[in-house]
Amino acid sequence: MQICAKCKKEMTCVKTGVVCKWGANHCYAGDMFECMECGIKTINTNNEPFWSSNTTSNDLLIQMN
Repeated sequence: MQICAKCKKEMTCVKTGVVCKWGANHCYAGDMFECMECGIKTINTNNEPFWSSNTTSNDLLIQMN
């Protein structure tokens, strides 16, 4: 369960299979959660990274700085 620290409400899963990518191929898979009260979003990722040079659809990819 994901809880919004600001609103103290349970967050809802709005997207599964999101990939957070660092650099060219260091990736973590996860799910995106959103607070229906304030609109804040967060991604809960797996602990283990995977390596991929494949591109993912833009609505599932978060390219990290």
